Amino acid sequence: MIGDIFYMMMLGDYMKKFKANDNKSEEHEINYRQFNKKLELLNQILSLISDINQASDEKEVKDCIPALLQYTGEYTDADRVYIFELMSEKQDYYSNTFEWCREGIIPQIDNLIRISVDSMPVWHEKFLRGETIIIHDLEKIRETMPSEYDILKVQDIHSLLVLPLFANTQLSGFIGLDNPELVNPGVYISLLSNAGGHLASTLNNLRMFRMLEEKQKTLESNLEELQKEKHILEALCVDYTSFYLCDLANDTLEMIKQSIHSNWAEIDEMPELKSSYTSGIRYYYDHYVIRESAPDFLRKMERHALIEYLRNHKRFAYRYQSVKNHAGHEYFELQVIRLETGNRDDYKIIMGFRYIDDIVQEDMKKKQQMEETMADLKMNNEIISAISKMYWIIYRMDLIHDTYEEISSKESMHRLTGRSGKISVQFTKAREKIVAPEFQERMREFLDVSTLAERLKNREEISTEYRAITGVWHQARFIVKLRNEAGEVTNVLYVTRDINDQKISELESREELRRTAQEAEKANLAKIDFLRRMSHDIRTPINGIQGCVDIADRYPDDLELQQEARTKIRTASGYLLNLVNDVLDMNKLESGNIQLERKHFNLLELLHNTNEITRMQANESGINYYVEDGEIIHTQLIGSPVHFQQILMNIGSNAVKYNYDGGSVTVTCREVSYTDTTAEYELTCTDTGIGMSEEFQKKAFEPFAQEGQSARTNYAGTGLGLAIARKLIELQGGTLSFESIQGKGTKFILHISFEISAEESEKRSQMYQNCSVEGIQVLLVEDNELNMEIAEFLLKEEKMIVTKAWNGREAVEIFENSEPGYFDVILMDLMMPQMGGLEATRRIRKLDRRDAKTIPIFAMTANAFLDDIAQSKAAGMNEHFSKPLQMEKVIDAIRFYYTAR
Repeated sequence: MIGDIFYMMMLGDYMKKFKANDNKSEEHEINYRQFNKKLELLNQILSLISDINQASDEKEVKDCIPALLQYTGEYTDADRVYIFELMSEKQDYYSNTFEWCREGIIPQIDNLIRISVDSMPVWHEKFLRGETIIIHDLEKIRETMPSEYDILKVQDIHSLLVLPLFANTQLSGFIGLDNPELVNPGVYISLLSNAGGHLASTLNNLRMFRMLEEKQKTLESNLEELQKEKHILEALCVDYTSFYLCDLANDTLEMIKQSIHSNWAEIDEMPELKSSYTSGIRYYYDHYVIRESAPDFLRKMERHALIEYLRNHKRFAYRYQSVKNHAGHEYFELQVIRLETGNRDDYKIIMGFRYIDDIVQEDMKKKQQMEETMADLKMNNEIISAISKMYWIIYRMDLIHDTYEEISSKESMHRLTGRSGKISVQFTKAREKIVAPEFQERMREFLDVSTLAERLKNREEISTEYRAITGVWHQARFIVKLRNEAGEVTNVLYVTRDINDQKISELESREELRRTAQEAEKANLAKIDFLRRMSHDIRTPINGIQGCVDIADRYPDDLELQQEARTKIRTASGYLLNLVNDVLDMNKLESGNIQLERKHFNLLELLHNTNEITRMQANESGINYYVEDGEIIHTQLIGSPVHFQQILMNIGSNAVKYNYDGGSVTVTCREVSYTDTTAEYELTCTDTGIGMSEEFQKKAFEPFAQEGQSARTNYAGTGLGLAIARKLIELQGGTLSFESIQGKGTKFILHISFEISAEESEKRSQMYQNCSVEGIQVLLVEDNELNMEIAEFLLKEEKMIVTKAWNGREAVEIFENSEPGYFDVILMDLMMPQMGGLEATRRIRKLDRRDAKTIPIFAMTANAFLDDIAQSKAAGMNEHFSKPLQMEKVIDAIRFYYTAR
């Protein structure tokens, strides 16, 4: 039908031409050939349209389109034939999808891929109305179609014919001819309209068919996916015992899935509970939830609380322990998921109960492992912390990459090196800033990373010592941490520790050894000198004894001469005996064989006996001997009286021996302090003798020491008396010192403590326990407010009058500004700001007033070592009480000193 119409139209057109050219046979021939060609092209076009109508898929249609466009272009004598399709669901742009160009014409299909409908507004409106666009002269549309004109002008188009394409009344695009022969456009319009219509309808039908097939496949695929998802969902939900659809707003509950093992199954058998969310949750909690595991279960699961939570969250989960269900499950996770219904006030949820026994067991296992790991980590940290206390710095070093990582370090080192960095760079800077100049080269070689592996080849560590610019000694050490397969060191630890105390001790020990060696050499020389002197001192009396014997033998009848000889022999032999005793005593002291006694003795009796012996020696030598009475409270003591008396005898004998004719010796003894168990005494021996030179005073206590060769002639002796006295006093815990001026005399001062005999202690306690301390003026020196408050309270409880000072300087000022005798006792803390207790005591004792020398001063301190007590006594304190104070002892001491005064 279509072909007949085209034939008739074309035949009518050409019949007109033949009639007009009846008499022109040559022109007729040309027109006839053209006519046949047109018919042939038309047949091709019609054949292609038929093929398109019968095509079974889009590919067959698209295979026909290029030929259809070519035949149409040749039929219409056009430069270009093209099809534009309206693209996208919004149909807001056209794309050139098919194109044919005459030879010599430049294709435009690649430039016309996406042409917005807004770029061709006039055409698009006409297409929507189904209008055909014919342009004989492009310039004539310049004003009426400006956007379209701009697009066409650049393509060198002068005329064109464009028809819209419809598929089922829906605009699908357009087909057009550029620069066609427009003598009879009606034929072309009919041809393009029919060809395009068939083409558009066929493409649309095939596309719809394909879409249906695709939808079918999609549907089938979706069904398969749904089936898969169902299986997956079933697999994923295998550990869920039940699912429920709940409407929180309306307090309803509907079961979706429920295992026969679920504890909730019992609730579903109760009509009054099975459809109510609140009732079901409450019953489940009361009967199945272990409360210790879920104390806030009901509060969290209350529907209004859950609604409030789900306003800002899509999911809620809660873990708890349950009564075991029939499957043996006891740990569950309740999950709530809000359904998206599009209604903000709609609170429909899916509530699922999932057993998590395996998860909980795994969590418990991991928790246990974590606890064990944390314990190990804590132990490692404690070990590292402990090691860090030993080492100033610890670094981990990678020798292959020349890098380090800080494990621990002091702040000063951390500022220099940071947490990590290059060994060769940062450690060079640190060395230059830390190490003393004289150790720079040593440490440069020690820290040289390039040689470190070789130095550690057959060793596990190397170390060296250096002194820092601060003067502190350190020991640096490299310790092998890791070796590679070849045994080469790749990683090390670098540690440094402070050895200042050990180093100083070592240096002091070396110095001590040097001094000891010198002293040993001196002692050796002294012993040689001693033997030389002994040779003289022993031979002299022996010579005298032998001479006296010879004289006695010659004059046996001279009784007066015999008596004189015996007297001289006795004197000489006594001298020899003293020599032997001194030598033996010194040998015992040096070898440690002296055994001190621990026995009861009466101090006054011992002093009296000693003084009488020494007084006899003094009278024989024409020396005045004086004994000054001192205050002695405790006379019954425990100690080594023999050795104590030996000390006194040696000192007293020397005072007599090294004195001038008519000179004097004065001895004193006084008790300077006491506690409940011990008493301390000070004894002095002052002579007006020859004294000692300053040089000899330095070695006066050395064995065999005598000043000058004349002493051996004028003053017989071994030079061991003072050495023996000092060693014996030190063995008994005392001290012996002296003051001497050559030519004027010497004063020896002896301090020694003895244990008070039990009967003496009891006697003193009974003597003073009833003495009142009411009204005693106490100067209390303490910098700690709490300690001050406690001490003041206890003293005032005994009705004493307390004056407070907050440091040593203030105490000195208060005492100095007080009237003499105003204060009866001073209680002095030791560690205080501005001035400590020891210095304050020394300053008070030096004040030019009588009570400064006699006022009892008691130390109150946390320092309780023996050397602390010794320092207190040396500073002039009478007693030393350690904190926390036993105030009854302090009060007892105050009673004693106050009564004694």
